[in-house]
Amino acid sequence: MPITRLSAAAAAALALSVLAGAPTWAQQPMAVQQVDTPQRRAMQQCVSGVLARLARAKATYRDVSPAVAQQCDSQLRAVLAAEIQAGRAGPCTAVENCIDMARGEAGQRATMEFQRQSIR
Repeated sequence: MPITRLSAAAAAALALSVLAGAPTWAQQPMAVQQVDTPQRRAMQQCVSGVLARLARAKATYRDVSPAVAQQCDSQLRAVLAAEIQAGRAGPCTAVENCIDMARGEAGQRATMEFQRQSIR
């Protein structure tokens, strides 16, 4: 089945993944964690597009993380900046301080979604 769009749960997890390593973030109520923002929607659209292209190309799960990191970097930076500005970024106080963690987490979440949808 082609991957054309992230599920709502996967999109929320992906949007939140930029801060998954922050313990204070993980302890916040779900309503706070799932704040919908234009930045998160842009990230969701970017990752959905990357996953769809990778599925059409019959790529492996190993291709997902580097592709998301490369093709969605500006969207990921925007999500992280918005979360920092809104005070929802746990210990992160600057994009450059947390971008590597955010890339890794976004790549992992996208890879899990790619694998999940690939086995359907």
